[in-house]
Amino acid sequence: MIKTKISDFNNDGWSFNVKVKISDILTTNSDGQTIEDAIINTKDGLGSRCIGNNVSLLKVGYKYEILDGFHRIAQKILDNEKYIIADVKNK
Repeated sequence: MIKTKISDFNNDGWSFNVKVKISDILTTNSDGQTIEDAIINTKDGLGSRCIGNNVSLLKVGYKYEILDGFHRIAQKILDNEKYIIADVKNK
């Protein structure tokens, strides 16, 4: 089941299958990886090898930091998608 709101986190702090607005995702994570680099790589044919899996995001206030899934998010951006399904960890 896809959730449109994060209403519950399990004991490990995760909420699964959450519909997240791409514009609410931060473009750089704490490791310095950027969505811009992932877009360039995806355009060059170096996209995700995990298509179909949910991306992993960390909830930071009202935004989300990317833990895993830069290239999947980049592909959604290139496809003009507005949302992505994610597994979200509460900070």
